[in-house]
Formats: sequence, C-alpha cells, structure tokens
Amino acid sequence: MSEETRDVFRAPHPALWQERYASPGCDENPLKLLFIGHNPSIIAWNTGRFYGNPSNRFWRLLTESKILSPNVSTPCDDIMPDEYGMGFTDLGCVPGNNANSYRRDTMIRWRSDLWERLKSHAIRSGAEPKIIAFTGIRQWSQLFEPIQPRTKFGIQDEHLRPPGWPYVDAEVWVLPSSSGRAAYTFKERILPYHELSERLEKMG
Repeated sequence: MSEETRDVFRAPHPALWQERYASPGCDENPLKLLFIGHNPSIIAWNTGRFYGNPSNRFWRLLTESKILSPNVSTPCDDIMPDEYGMGFTDLGCVPGNNANSYRRDTMIRWRSDLWERLKSHAIRSGAEPKIIAFTGIRQWSQLFEPIQPRTKFGIQDEHLRPPGWPYVDAEVWVLPSSSGRAAYTFKERILPYHELSERLEKMG
C-alpha cells in the first residue's frame, strides 16, 4: 500500500457533504464499520447529512435493527465515527437522486477513485475498517468485471472481491438499499441489518 494519502473529499462550497471517517475535531481512528452508499442525494450533498432525504429509510433501519440505540437522535453521522466507530462514504462523490442514471463507464471511474480514498483512510487511521457495508447491491456488483450477476444480501464470500480491492482483512457486507426508490418492503430491508447488528455485537 502506498504511503501517499488523499484528503477527505469535501463538496465544493456552499454544499456541506463530505466523507465521514472521523467526527469533527476528533482524530481519524480505525473504524469498526464503514458504510458505502452509491452517491449522495441532492439533499445529502447540500446538508452534509448522509441518507438525509426524508424518504430514505436508513436511519430507521439502523435503530430498529439495534445497530444504533433507538434512543439516539438521528441523523447522527457526525458523531458516529467517534462514539460508535462507524463511518460513511459513497462510491461516487457526485450529487444525484437516481442511481440508475450513471453509466457503466462512470461507475468504473468511480471505482478507481474509491480505492484511493479507502487506501488513504487506512493509512491515515492506521488500519482497515473491520467491516465494509455497501448499502445497495448496485454499488457492489458494478465494481466487478464483468458485473456481478447475482449478489446475496449479508456477508460476502471472502474470496469474492472486485479487481484492485484495497483491503485484505475487512469483511464485506451488502445491505438492501434504504432509498425510497428501491422496491423492497421494510421487512425485506431490515433482515440483513439485523444480521449485521448481531455480527457487530459478537465483535464487541
């Protein structure tokens, strides 16, 4: 792994979105869990809140699965790296509300950029995250060549990694998209989140 690091990506002013590997004013430490979305919604881009669109079910999924305590006031992505060891980024650092509008060649460009950002985080913090959780099938399956045809939710086979994958030991999980555009029932969405919650509890 190269010792050169990139800074955390920050949206151009006046937008407030930025990758969240550390809480404001805190050191960047190794993460227990790093969530990777597809790309920021327009609302998330402008407000700086991950999964900030009111139609997005992400924060409800986290609290009802007990990844976060139901008593925690959400959204709380700003405090989560320091208090819970959970960080946030996206495959593409480009605002937009329709994931399907981005073509294959765009996704491949995003892949190279994501690898560099993930490597830089590991160098800055001193370790890989223990778990990488992709919050949607598309941003995981599109990383493969050819595109991964069938992806199951939950933990992924440790031998199944896309070309150039920058980590060695981190577990990879794929969760159902929490977007209001995704055609899942809440029951279908939450089961893999419950499984991830159980895994986190075992890890301590």
